[in-house]
Amino acid sequence: MILSLSFAGTAMFARGNATSADDLRNAIDQKTKELERINAEITKTEGNLNQAQTQSKGLSKDVTKLSNSIAELNLRVQAGEVTIEKLRLELEGLDNNIDYLSDTIGKKKDGIAALLRTLQQKDAENMLMAVLKSSSLADGVLEAQSISNMNNFLSDEIGNLKSMQETLNKQMDEVNNKKGNIEQQTVNTKNQAAIANDQKSERQQLLSLSKSQEKSYTAKLDSLQKQQQDLALDIDNLEAELKAKFNQGLLPAARPGVFTVPVQGKITQAYGATPDARRLYKSGFHNGLDIGAPLGTPIYAARDGKVIAVKNNGRLQYGKYVMIEHDNGLSTMYSHMSRQVATEGATIKRGGLIGYVGDTGYAFGYHLHFGVYWSASVVFRNFPGAGMVPVGVTVSPQDYI
Repeated sequence: MILSLSFAGTAMFARGNATSADDLRNAIDQKTKELERINAEITKTEGNLNQAQTQSKGLSKDVTKLSNSIAELNLRVQAGEVTIEKLRLELEGLDNNIDYLSDTIGKKKDGIAALLRTLQQKDAENMLMAVLKSSSLADGVLEAQSISNMNNFLSDEIGNLKSMQETLNKQMDEVNNKKGNIEQQTVNTKNQAAIANDQKSERQQLLSLSKSQEKSYTAKLDSLQKQQQDLALDIDNLEAELKAKFNQGLLPAARPGVFTVPVQGKITQAYGATPDARRLYKSGFHNGLDIGAPLGTPIYAARDGKVIAVKNNGRLQYGKYVMIEHDNGLSTMYSHMSRQVATEGATIKRGGLIGYVGDTGYAFGYHLHFGVYWSASVVFRNFPGAGMVPVGVTVSPQDYI
């Protein structure tokens, strides 16, 4: 009897008919186009926001800035919601592929098992015996060729099974990644909506001021600026004294990768005696790294550590900030936040969400002020009007990222 080679095919198709698969792809394409449209509007709104920054300081400028910021945040919330919908559609497509792959792998395993049983039965007979036992020479040759074909086919199918299993594992990893992205995007969208509401409340307070109060409002800004300059000088002097007595050999060796960049954005001011620092600060020194980013951009921990402070300096100095102590003798500070989500005393992993970009405290434009301190030197001093402010030996963040 001549053996027939019948086996499950190896072509891969998504579960369900072609129309449903096409509908899913079309829906994903529509979400992609919708995101492109929203991002174009965000870019336009960012331009309006930058233009508003060029106005002279005063009530009108702050109202315009808040209005543009609210518009941009609302667009980002909308983009977040569309992104979540797109990720869920992509997840549905992956689930369909995984179901199909799992089913096909199961059938292929059954087919390989059946083929192995057949070959085991034939194992006792070599090709010569198969030829001699056949009723005719032609049948014997065909029987021997069939056994050889089965061996070759088995080898190919085992290779195909391994390839399909690798594809299945990759798609399952992709599913887990997309689920994590959905969870993260959901948290960010919720917090960005809350930040937008905070901005609306602040704008409403400014709008409640009459035109006749604009002069006094500007005077308050001037007074705040002087208070901030005096406070910043006191802090800079204290940190300079600490640094003068500091043994640099106590610091971990400077190298890339000690910290990850905590926020996506553009460096707007480096650490040290930069041209901007000499222009903006009485001390002429900038004790951190400024990274410009839109309002509500997520900020992540630069390294594993313990959250030692979640404070608020109000409209002075660092505003809303978070400080994390790490295992390498260094601590990192993240300031000017619009919203803090880290909890004081909690342990956090590198890349853990700790807050969102803002301009709280004394800041010009939305950005993150990222500071790196020698942990043993850090003390929290209570300054009038600002509350608890960290003071210590600072180092250049760029030496460690």
